[in-house]
Amino acid sequence: MRLAVALSVLSSIALGATLATSASAFTHVVQSGETLASIAEHVYGRIQHERILVAANELDVQGGLSIIPGMRLEVPSLAYVRIRKGDTWATLAAEHLGSPKRSDASSRSRCAARF
Repeated sequence: MRLAVALSVLSSIALGATLATSASAFTHVVQSGETLASIAEHVYGRIQHERILVAANELDVQGGLSIIPGMRLEVPSLAYVRIRKGDTWATLAAEHLGSPKRSDASSRSRCAARF
């Protein structure tokens, strides 16, 4: 009996440790009537942060690609990065977004986070 209780406690601790790990992004399935602005307001608290969603999902802010119900969006968690001397948008994009070619997305996200 003690072994069963100990295993139960250990599995609960392991599960808690797994759930406590911070995520860098999560998936959101667009519902009918939602807009990028409404999703941004719900997640980030400001409609202006819809630019973060545009950049993360490579959407065209000028209206080239709209969102539709059922569409899966990557919703980045807000995080801060300490900039070191010599960092560029390309090096930051390579480190945090997986490719230096995504530097335009990181610069747009940064600009969106400032306003």
